[in-house]
Amino acid sequence: MKLRWLKTLIAVVIFVGLVVYINSTRPSEQVTQKENEVVWNLKMTEVMGIEIYGDNRKVILEKRGKDDQKEWWLVVPTEKEANQKRVEELLSSLTWIAPQRSLPEEAGKLEKFGLKEPAWKVKMKLPKGEERILLIGKQSPIGDPETAPFYSTTGRGDKVYLISSYLVEKIKKADEEYLTEVTKEAGEDKGEKKES
Repeated sequence: MKLRWLKTLIAVVIFVGLVVYINSTRPSEQVTQKENEVVWNLKMTEVMGIEIYGDNRKVILEKRGKDDQKEWWLVVPTEKEANQKRVEELLSSLTWIAPQRSLPEEAGKLEKFGLKEPAWKVKMKLPKGEERILLIGKQSPIGDPETAPFYSTTGRGDKVYLISSYLVEKIKKADEEYLTEVTKEAGEDKGEKKES
């Protein structure tokens, strides 16, 4: 009886030792989720411009006009009035970004996550020359490629976040055609009719 108990104890000790060894030698990509953690939280009304760089293109939007009469304009690649509804939808997604998870600072170098030379860069222009920058790197290899989050950072230190693929898709979609297309809703808002 004692021998059987001793064999079971030895097997448990070996198993626990093996688990500890495997976890200590595995590359660290431990994730933490702090309650109510945000990448940033901006007021939509304070954003004066949006710049998006990536996929060999640059899109720059800015607010023009007087006080409460300001409207969004596409400035680069060409200058024209933007579809206000679509810019507001993009802006809504960009002003409050909550990460799915954050990686501890010791998780590794930015290069590991594709953030040393990011695939996408978003600049939010604020009053008094302030700006917020979001750098977007590689997609996480964990999960479905359609929904797996992307690594990102704000450029203010080495903190790395996992942000939603939905947000990244909104950023990728924000090109000249999408942001200036006259839709039925946009035309009705301005009292215009969509051209056939």
